[in-house]
This record gives sequence, C-alpha cells and structure tokens, in this order.
Amino acid sequence: RPNYNKAEEWLVVVTGKNGGVNKTNGGTSDAETIVPVLYYNENFTKQEFTKQGSYSTVKLQGTFTSNFTNATVDDNPAFNPGTGAYTIQLKVNGQVSNVYPHFFSKVQNWTASNPAGGWTFFTASGDGQWKFALKGVSSGSRWQATTPKVFDGNWHTLTVVIYDSIAAGISKRWIKRFTDGVRVDESSTSRDISAFGNISNSFPLTLGFGGDDNYYGGQGFDNPLALNVADVTLMKRSLTDAEVLANVCSSSLATDPSTVSYWPCNDAIGGILHNTAASNADFTLNGNFQWALSTSYPCSFSPDPPAGKTTLFLKNVDISAQMFYWLGLTIPTTWTTEGSIWLDTYENEFYKH
Repeated sequence: RPNYNKAEEWLVVVTGKNGGVNKTNGGTSDAETIVPVLYYNENFTKQEFTKQGSYSTVKLQGTFTSNFTNATVDDNPAFNPGTGAYTIQLKVNGQVSNVYPHFFSKVQNWTASNPAGGWTFFTASGDGQWKFALKGVSSGSRWQATTPKVFDGNWHTLTVVIYDSIAAGISKRWIKRFTDGVRVDESSTSRDISAFGNISNSFPLTLGFGGDDNYYGGQGFDNPLALNVADVTLMKRSLTDAEVLANVCSSSLATDPSTVSYWPCNDAIGGILHNTAASNADFTLNGNFQWALSTSYPCSFSPDPPAGKTTLFLKNVDISAQMFYWLGLTIPTTWTTEGSIWLDTYENEFYKH
C-alpha cells in the first residue's frame, strides 16, 4: 500500500532466534547469547542499544526451612589452600539476620573434628559483620573479631590471605583478613596457623548456604540470607597488603598468572556461573534462581556504555511485551508472561494521540 508507514502505525520487529559462533547454534558465552534484533517505525530516532553498562546478577537467598538458591561446584584441588600460599577474595552485597549463615565455603562440618580440613566465610550474631573459619588436618580456628559491617545493602570486598615467613631459620604460616582493602585482624596482627597442617578436603565449593552440614551444624536454624556476589577469586599465591588495597575496585586478578579460579558471577543467563580462569570448574546454580538487572554494582564494574550507544539489556522475551504495548493491550497478570516494556520510554517519538 502506498505510504503505508505514513498513514498507518506499524511496529516492525526483525530478530534471530539465537546467537552463535561461526556455525554453532546457541550456547552460554556472550557471543552465543547476543541475538540481533531490530525495531522499526517511521518515526523512530535511530539508536543502537547495548547490554554494556547494565549489570546482571542473581541473588543467593533463602532460609533453612524454605527453598533457597545457592551455587555449587564439585571438588577441585585448586580450591584447597593445602600447605602453601593462598588468597581468597570476593565481593558481596546483601542482608543477613540471626546467627551463623555460611555464605562461601569449602567444608562439610566445622564443629566436627572429622572430616578435617576446609574453610568458610560466615556471619554471626546478626550484626552484619563477616567471620572466617579455617581448619587443617591437625588444628583449626575461627576469626570472629569485630569487623566493619558488610551486610548493609552495599558492595564490599572481602579478602583472606595465607602466607609463609621465615624468621631465625623457623618457617611459619600465617593468615590475615581485609575488608575493602583494610586489615581487620585482631590488633592488625596476623594469626599463626603453622600447626594447622594441610588445609584440604574433597567437598564441593559452595556460594550461598553451606559450610556446616550445608546450613548450620544440621540444627535447622532459620537463618535468612540474601546476597549477590561478584569477582570471586582463588589464587595460589599471597597478595601483599598493597596488592589487596589496589585490587579492591579492580578485576585485574582475573588474568593474574597465579589465579586458579575466577568467577565474575554476572553471566546474565542460564544456570551456570562460568569460571573464566579454569575449565570444568563452573558453579551450578541450584534452587529457584532468577537473573535480574541491578542498579547497584561492584566498584570494579564500569556502567558507561560505548560512545554513541545506549545501555539497554534487550531480551527476546521482551518482544511480545512490546507487541502487546504497541497494540494497546493489557495482559492479565494471571498469564505470568515474561518480558518487560521499554518502548514507552520513547513515546515522544511516535505517540500521536
């Protein structure tokens, strides 16, 4: 029809069904999940959208007595400090109440002497502070001294460093902790863990609920936990105090030669948290997990999109939502359709009534 796009109000949508690399058909990498989509109307102002600048995260949450979401990966020797130098670092943003939820761990039961070996990040007394426990084949200890509050709805960087020293010919092994690059150990002194021996086990690595009979000593305490995580890093060397501080708002450890595992945790799709530093070591998300865009992001993330582009994380499930919006149809909430409307933000370009 002549001038169809002048007298009639069409929305034209052209899209693929999946991304891919070369001739592959979909997958979980960025290249495989980015699907080209074009929206056209005579009155649209040209604009290119990009997901760069948008931050996707999945919340690890729940209580012992209700369904919860966590992430696990099977045992790998690289997850154990063993008898050498080691650094564990992650960024957290969340809320916690009550006592003792464990939120990042590789241990089955802290209170039991057998099985020995392992480590865990946990909280205590509902004060929003973080604690750390470590045990080897010979001994173990908890570090529960006062720390800055980190479960306060803001992003914080937590770091544990295990290192060796030799003084007067005697070899010693130590542990120190940092919150946002600042030492938080008792009196800012390291703790001697020389007697702990080998810090290793064959248990899974867990983000979210875990660390002590999977919850808290198997006692079934109802400990609410809700947190997002980012830049989870395991290294086979000891960061210096200066390096810890320098990497609070950096993701450069991802490519450090000593990094044995690095999970960005912002995959945005699927049930996997990919390990970009090692193969066959991805976290699997368990429970009723859901990816969501967040306006709160760790300081290592840049929210600035490339020049000439606008940040908008378009998804193919959004297409039907735009179509219903364009037709002026209101979908009953009982349909529980997916997708969100974003075209209404640009109504000044095409709305004529």
